[in-house]
Amino acid sequence: MRKLNHTLLLLTIFAASLLTSSANAKGPAGTVLYFQQGEQVFLLLADHSSNSRGWGSFGGGENKGETSIETAARETEEETRGYFPRELIEQKIAGQKPVVSKGFSLYFVEIPFVPAQRIRNNPSDKSDKSTFERDHYAWIPFSEVKKAINKRNPSIHDLKINSLYLSRGTKTNFFWDVWIQNMRHAAEQGVVPWEVQ
Repeated sequence: MRKLNHTLLLLTIFAASLLTSSANAKGPAGTVLYFQQGEQVFLLLADHSSNSRGWGSFGGGENKGETSIETAARETEEETRGYFPRELIEQKIAGQKPVVSKGFSLYFVEIPFVPAQRIRNNPSDKSDKSTFERDHYAWIPFSEVKKAINKRNPSIHDLKINSLYLSRGTKTNFFWDVWIQNMRHAAEQGVVPWEVQ
């Protein structure tokens, strides 16, 4: 009986350490913002304004001392020009286990629909260049993203986005391949919220 109690104690400590390390994980992190209308799911994506990476969700590197949740929330706030405040994002992802893909922690956040142009036009601190890392925003159906996810080694043609979903003046018309890889890992792990049965 004593040996059983000792084993249970060790298992409890191990489980607690896993929960703590997950909550306090560090490193680059971000979010996938989405809304669901009936059976349709739409992802809020943005074009990278300073380079030709293409379209993806929000995220980036951590600041000193940040947890992955804090990084994901701050990056989302910055890259949506302050439209989605970090406090709101932190609240929504608290306790969520991220998908970790090559060291990047990805969280899923359901939000209400807002016109993409409203995010682009959101007043923000003009002196903070991080709020202009993204330029154009668009709601893209997950069905479009899934086509790229389903390709093992997608070519640029496989990553192309139907122009019907993009606003005029966008710099690129394709998904960022690194982001597609992160989404593929989420799908393979069975943690994409709207696909979980």
